[in-house]
Amino acid sequence: MTSSTGTLTNSFRYTAREIDTETGLYYYRARYYDPTAGRFINEDPINFTAGPNFYVYVGNRPAKYRDPFGLQDSGWPAMNPQDDPAYQFGEGAADMKRNYDRMIQRNWKGSDKWYHCMANCQATNEGPGGAAAAKVISFVRTNVISRVREPDDWQNDEKANKCGQHGGDCEKTCAQYIPKSSPGKPPFPGW
Repeated sequence: MTSSTGTLTNSFRYTAREIDTETGLYYYRARYYDPTAGRFINEDPINFTAGPNFYVYVGNRPAKYRDPFGLQDSGWPAMNPQDDPAYQFGEGAADMKRNYDRMIQRNWKGSDKWYHCMANCQATNEGPGGAAAAKVISFVRTNVISRVREPDDWQNDEKANKCGQHGGDCEKTCAQYIPKSSPGKPPFPGW
């Protein structure tokens, strides 16, 4: 920030670090940044790990990387929502819910392995957070709830879940679970 008007006080500035209003410097936990000079005023404590210049921040690529503690040579990738495990978990959980709702709406109980596989596959494809959502939700839904409600079928559901948790091309991954008959209404997708 080069200038400001009004009375709103915001101590968070460049890369969400706090500004020390007395000195005008940003506090990066391990060192201070001078926005006027456009550089750190002290050396990076990781020294040569940062490279020959001890004063750089994330390899001089702040739009691509972040370093909240000032101790990384190239920092962590900037938070693109799709790269955030929490975001991925939410998207994976939404994939699981969407497939569950479709299965219930179409009344596919008893021939539901394709939906189990698809839900887990789509969630896993969201990234590590989505894969975690698939495992957690499947465990609770299948190994806890279905073990009681469907004592003769829960292990088959678990097998379909684990197949889907490999991710990839979900249509191919889950093809083995396409039912041979159509007990639900409307008929199975593609029939």
